[in-house]
Amino acid sequence: MRELRPVSAENASIQAQEHSPAPSPNIGPKAENLPSSASGESRGEKLFDWLTYGGFAGVATFLLSLPLGYWARYSPSGEQAIRWTAGHLGKAGLSLHAAEDVVMTTALMQGGNVALLGVKAMENRKPQLVTALNRHLGEKADELAADEITVEKEPKQTWASLSKSRLIAWAAVFASLRGAAHVLGKERFDRFEEAFATHAVCGPLRRATHVNGKETTLFKLGRIGATDGFATAAAAGLLYVGSRVFAEKIEEDSPAKLPLSAAAKEAKPHADRFTPALSHIEMASRKPAENNELASF
Repeated sequence: MRELRPVSAENASIQAQEHSPAPSPNIGPKAENLPSSASGESRGEKLFDWLTYGGFAGVATFLLSLPLGYWARYSPSGEQAIRWTAGHLGKAGLSLHAAEDVVMTTALMQGGNVALLGVKAMENRKPQLVTALNRHLGEKADELAADEITVEKEPKQTWASLSKSRLIAWAAVFASLRGAAHVLGKERFDRFEEAFATHAVCGPLRRATHVNGKETTLFKLGRIGATDGFATAAAAGLLYVGSRVFAEKIEEDSPAKLPLSAAAKEAKPHADRFTPALSHIEMASRKPAENNELASF
């Protein structure tokens, strides 16, 4: 009778490679198999962006900023803030008009800072909201799955990414106001505000611009609205673009996203290839006594 010998680890590895089944293809959607709609924004995501950045960062910011701008320009405490700012920044070479722009820009930006709460709340639930909007708009089932994967993979908005964008927006709005005042001059810029308040606000509402030679409250709000509309549009656009840039940067710098070392990348596929063989070796090593008994039979 032929003697049965114990199976060595080397022989078990060879047998495992010969008899191990071919790896099954990965199950689930891949990037190359996704529908064409996944390559860009879906209708639901576009609507989400309009609601978030056109609604909260746009319309809500504009409405919240109007009373703050009115305070900065027409209230006694606002005038004190301008004089205080001019006194402290005058050493840096800023004029009284520049100090007024600093106070006005800061006041108008506070409305956007309050509206940022709504933007962050929307961004926290973006995948669910985009899916609901796509379903409401009648997107197909395969497109819904592809869009959900695309949105989930997008860098997440954080308070850091949104706050950095607001700081950049403040600098851009201030520079734009100073640039407009420098190019047009204060008198022309004042005439632009008056024309906007007259023809875009008081005229359509059929309200007076002046009473007893004094500007009405609505006319003053219209003048603020001319500046506020420009500042809000610029800030909302910068928030939309800048926050995504900063979110991508934050995600790239996150330790969880650090790339594998070259050695780890090289070792991983080899480890995966020998995993079936190692399992056979482990099974063979668990029965040394049985193999020895067969050999001595």
